[in-house]
Amino acid sequence: MAAIENSNLYAGITAFDGLTFMTQLDGCFVIIETDQDFYTYRGVVKKRVEYNVVYNHGLLSSAIKYSLENVKITKVTAIKISQTKLNIDGLALIESDISNVPNGVLVQCEDSTRVSCDVSFITTGNKPTENNTRLRFERCCYLRINDLYTDYPLDNEDGTYGYSFSLFDSYDIRVANAKSDGYGWGVDGSGNVQRLSFENCALSRIDAHQPFREYLKVSDSTIGNWGLTLVGIGDLILDNVDFVQRNGSKLNGIVTSRLDCGGFIDGRFVGRNITINGNHNKSSFPPVLNCETHENQALPQGSPIAPRFFSSVEINGISTPLYEGGLNVISAGEVGNNSLLFPRLITVRDVNTLKGDLNVDPAIRVLGFSTEKFTSDESIGSSQQGPYNTKLVLDNVNVDWLIVSGDNSEINVECYANYIGSGDRYETPNVEIKQKGRYEFISSKLGNLLTGFGYNDSVFVLNGGSIKSKGTFSEDSYNRLVWVNGSKLQLNHVDVTFKDAVQQANLNKAVMNNCNVFDGGGNQVHTYLLHQFLSGTSESITEHFIVGNTYKLITGLDADNTSSSFTFVYNGDGVYYVPGVGGGTRIISSGDNHQFVSDLPLRRLSLVY
Repeated sequence: MAAIENSNLYAGITAFDGLTFMTQLDGCFVIIETDQDFYTYRGVVKKRVEYNVVYNHGLLSSAIKYSLENVKITKVTAIKISQTKLNIDGLALIESDISNVPNGVLVQCEDSTRVSCDVSFITTGNKPTENNTRLRFERCCYLRINDLYTDYPLDNEDGTYGYSFSLFDSYDIRVANAKSDGYGWGVDGSGNVQRLSFENCALSRIDAHQPFREYLKVSDSTIGNWGLTLVGIGDLILDNVDFVQRNGSKLNGIVTSRLDCGGFIDGRFVGRNITINGNHNKSSFPPVLNCETHENQALPQGSPIAPRFFSSVEINGISTPLYEGGLNVISAGEVGNNSLLFPRLITVRDVNTLKGDLNVDPAIRVLGFSTEKFTSDESIGSSQQGPYNTKLVLDNVNVDWLIVSGDNSEINVECYANYIGSGDRYETPNVEIKQKGRYEFISSKLGNLLTGFGYNDSVFVLNGGSIKSKGTFSEDSYNRLVWVNGSKLQLNHVDVTFKDAVQQANLNKAVMNNCNVFDGGGNQVHTYLLHQFLSGTSESITEHFIVGNTYKLITGLDADNTSSSFTFVYNGDGVYYVPGVGGGTRIISSGDNHQFVSDLPLRRLSLVY
């Protein structure tokens, strides 16, 4: 212990330099216990424990995530890595009556390394009446569970749980070709496993009661109703995973954090080619990422774990082939007064909610992001200037509705959205923004753009692409082409199609640079009449001018050939002079009040597109 404590122990170290000339721990799986409060599990504060493999000269298999400086080490357990491999192959156990198995565990392996296990459990239809675990591993290293098979998960008669396998306090575990899915309790109940991976599995659930470490990887697998329920201090990585949502219980989220251990996941989420399949008895799918916490399970004071629900989220490819409804990427369920930090970066690419028959006319599909019930550890400023504490990047998202909700006063979003609604199935998704921030859409085909419900100082910028109203909605606000509710909207090189005079009037709220505007019949419109003067030479009007927009003023009379039209760019409060034939017009602007004084009769004022 002293040699380790005398090493450099800052975060990120990959060696205990105090062991450089010591050989006692060479080639060992080590469990290092400390006196540092780490997390709370079901009301009990757990001390920090590190799991690693020491090679030689103090070199470590894994980097130390959190600093160990000024942390007292209380115990070191070293398990020598075996020179030979233990193979348990082709073992089949018939579960005739497992209610009275000692400790409820059929097969247990402890303090072992380099183990390869191939076990099948054959059920007889007899439901156990006690809690049982078929296969349990503790303090193991370099463990391979291959071709585990059960007819279905344990389905207890009276017990509260049953697991096909459990993994605890272990390092470098791979589960491959495991098949245990169907009705019953969750297959896996584990905790404190570092470097855990699942490959080509079909499981009803993957569960980490206490934190997984460094990474938990799932690839080329099918996960049932329970999804993934876990806490972690590392990265959760999913590759080619199919989540099958069946009619049944336990539909809280595709990935749900465990509230009985604080709900934290201090690491990244990476999901590639995720499919959510099947249908069930709920009106919408559970969230992809569902944060749940409990006030009695908060991280203890002094814990180095960051109280977040992922530091970043990256989704590359997600689809719902058989479902017609909403899909919330991230939200919070039960949190009590123990809110966690919202991810600092969320990236979502290649979303297609329908991969089947494109001729099917589905119900409205929603892709949502909710900031409600989360918190932030960074200060925010105005949405126009930042700073921003959450970045949202969307690319190639083909849905019917896109919603960012929450109205969270602690979060300021910086969003870049590319090619939204540009696929074959969805051309004009509605966009509804309820969270403060700056949102920029690039080369996107949008329907109605709806904002507000809270902050009025957000900024929306559209570069290229189009806005075209989708039709009639029962709620009046949804019938507006753009409803910015006091926020700033800028349209650059955008094709805009309005369906009626009300929608055309909505465009007065936007800065428009080199836009093409069309009416419902496809006819291009170049101006919008803002005000018809009384034909006098002096008049005051109340109108909300937008800084940066171009306006056209017509003065004079046709009868005496003094009629003329000139344009001016509005730059805010001040005095403007607009020339005319045989005279000109002076405009004094202050807020929404504008006084026009002309040498010629005033006729019309229009917004130029």
